[in-house]
Amino acid sequence: MSFPPNEPRPQWTHPPGTPGGHTFQYDTYGGFGVFAQATSTLPSGKKKRALVGGAITVVFAGSALGAWLLGAFQGDVLSTTSLERGVIDMLTDSYGEHDVSKAQCPANQQIDPGHTFACTVEVAGEERSVEIRVLNDKPEFEVGAPE
Repeated sequence: MSFPPNEPRPQWTHPPGTPGGHTFQYDTYGGFGVFAQATSTLPSGKKKRALVGGAITVVFAGSALGAWLLGAFQGDVLSTTSLERGVIDMLTDSYGEHDVSKAQCPANQQIDPGHTFACTVEVAGEERSVEIRVLNDKPEFEVGAPE
């Protein structure tokens, strides 16, 4: 903003009794109105404990849910890769099937003695099914003849 050279410039002054020109109105409740505190139903100590407890509960529940979704609570399971390799080896060594090209077994099979399930194998270009039975908790399993 520019002023003509012959006109006086306005002077900025502070109101009397206020250093720097800042004025505040003191609130009747014992503080400055701008900084009035919100009322709370809980005392500050209890409120802090409730917030910390709630945060801990949320973290714990989230961790438990994540572990459950990732399968941490389902117990010991057979390794699908090792199982499929073992099925191919068993069919080749014990049943004389020399043209076994692949095996597909369902994932997350429990290591419970007596538990049975089926795997699909490809023998001489033809898909067949074999039954698998878990023998013990070492884990050892039995492979049935291809059907």
